[in-house]
Amino acid sequence: MMERRRARDSVCLVAGVLVSLIALAPPPAAVGNAHPLSAHMIQHVLLALVAPPLLLLSVPESVARRWLQAPMAWRVERMFGNPVAGWIAATATLFLWHVPALYDVGMTNGGVRIAQDVTVAITATLFWWAVASPLPEKRLSAPLSVLYLFSACAVSSVLGVIITLAPSGLYASHVAPPGGDDQQIGGLIMWVGCCVVYVSAIMLTLAHWYGASDTVRESASPAGIALAPMEHS
Repeated sequence: MMERRRARDSVCLVAGVLVSLIALAPPPAAVGNAHPLSAHMIQHVLLALVAPPLLLLSVPESVARRWLQAPMAWRVERMFGNPVAGWIAATATLFLWHVPALYDVGMTNGGVRIAQDVTVAITATLFWWAVASPLPEKRLSAPLSVLYLFSACAVSSVLGVIITLAPSGLYASHVAPPGGDDQQIGGLIMWVGCCVVYVSAIMLTLAHWYGASDTVRESASPAGIALAPMEHS
């Protein structure tokens, strides 16, 4: 069991680091400081929704407990580890950096772009802490996790719809490729792509919950046999 856990941690760590590097690398279609909005949206999905849960799942529980013994880490977790705080911070950051004026500054100013990436990564990690924390007692229950993830999906959908339906040229810093309206593609990635990740996380949460319930029933039954209704003749 321990070997499987270590293997899972290693896979999650490697995957999380690779996804982070891909998300932070300049897109192949970059032209100066401008690149297609769709490329940015893919980077956003990777940086905010894929890398953080993978990296959190890669941390062994014993290591996380040692980290939280440090007074500063403990205070930060107490202040920002609350699910409501994580949800508000992540969704507020998402909307803030997609305000056209702020977004365009971030795309043309290196320092602001770094601040954008750092705040998205940090607030996304706070968001996922409530679902994928290495400490079981810090995770929400399965029903609350489903509500938590579904509400975040709804919020990202609203932003995706706004970007998709807005007139072309919403973001002046982006160059659309010839023969297509890249803004609509970017909005759809925010709308549909984010929800694919959230729905996948919901399905995994429910599967884990169902599996844990089966384990409890099996351990409670005589000789470890799963409980099942008896047939009466």
